Amino acid sequence: MIAHGLTGCARRIMRYKLLACKALQRETASIIFNCPHAIDVSMVRQRLHETPALLRQALQQEIDRIDGGGDVHTDDDSGGSISAILLGYGLCSNGIMGLGSAKYPLVAPRAHDCITLLMGSRERFDDDFLTHSGTYYYTRGWYDLGALFLSDDKLRRKRQEYMDRYEYEDTVNYLMDIERDMMKNYNRLAHISWQGIPDDPSVLQAQKTAIEKGWRFDICDGSDRLIRKLLWGEWDEDEFLIVPPGWQIAPSYDDRVIKAVARES
Repeated sequence: MIAHGLTGCARRIMRYKLLACKALQRETASIIFNCPHAIDVSMVRQRLHETPALLRQALQQEIDRIDGGGDVHTDDDSGGSISAILLGYGLCSNGIMGLGSAKYPLVAPRAHDCITLLMGSRERFDDDFLTHSGTYYYTRGWYDLGALFLSDDKLRRKRQEYMDRYEYEDTVNYLMDIERDMMKNYNRLAHISWQGIPDDPSVLQAQKTAIEKGWRFDICDGSDRLIRKLLWGEWDEDEFLIVPPGWQIAPSYDDRVIKAVARES
């Protein structure tokens, strides 16, 4: 079943609040331009991902201000009430764990991180990564933010993925030891390119880095499919979680990635 703006009516113009990572600002802007709905946007600092507790705190503070009508980045209700708060994030090392709104539904993609959002589906990301397990992914958004090609960054993202998938820290630590050994086989740099987004500078930087490190270089076609569905209000249960007011996001530790649980009083 697909929820169209929580109303069952695909044609009604809705008003959504989007909280998203700055690394996705070009991609989200390109979709919002043609979106039939009114999207009120707040972009959040990308480096907060490195400390998931701080990311969680920053996002919850934004949500609380929106709930209370005191968020200076969000328009007032004169144009109509917000229908839902959309999260332009994956689970991100449990960075969105515990998020909830007292007033509005939250909608989040079932994704471990933003690579899935940029590739358009979990299946496309999984297929590429399983074929090329030693891959570092890069985009124009990360280039704009000055992201570097570091082995430590690769390990951070893998730890994020394992934290999302496994409940016990001992399991995560064991898998990370394996990842460090596998870094010796790290041999590919893939630039995710979206049609319509000028990415010559980031592609050239990625090519230069791949040559310096002796890695294979590929350009992967990104897809706006998943972010478009988020902004269009096409929230099928397989790919999106709708969190009712008074509930919060929790990791599911299975293929669903995330689930909704009642907030503790």
